[in-house]
Amino acid sequence: MITVAIRYICSFKGYELGANYLEKIQKSGLMSKFMLAAAILGVMVIGGMTNELVVMQTLLAIGKGDSATQIQGILDGILPGMMSLGITGFYYYLMKKKVNVLWMIIGTAIFGILCAQFGILK
Repeated sequence: MITVAIRYICSFKGYELGANYLEKIQKSGLMSKFMLAAAILGVMVIGGMTNELVVMQTLLAIGKGDSATQIQGILDGILPGMMSLGITGFYYYLMKKKVNVLWMIIGTAIFGILCAQFGILK
């Protein structure tokens, strides 16, 4: 019972102190710099997540047999996650052009099935 009362009181006190601190920052002119730093950090986090959450790899190779050079290895040597970043950029481009998200999902499914059928993508 005591912990609930302490949690209740401290949550309101924390909100009050945080709001007062933000007002002080805004009056001093540091809020715009803080918002810029937060925006840069957010873009960096989203960029890092792109490589982890969007997976696109090719099975194409140059040559035949055991001596064939995998194109995916060459692309990863240039820039790891290049294909994932490229497809994410393509989706952003489509969103900018106001393409319906449902059509993008359907197109992605069809593209993935066709490329897997023909051995282009993993």
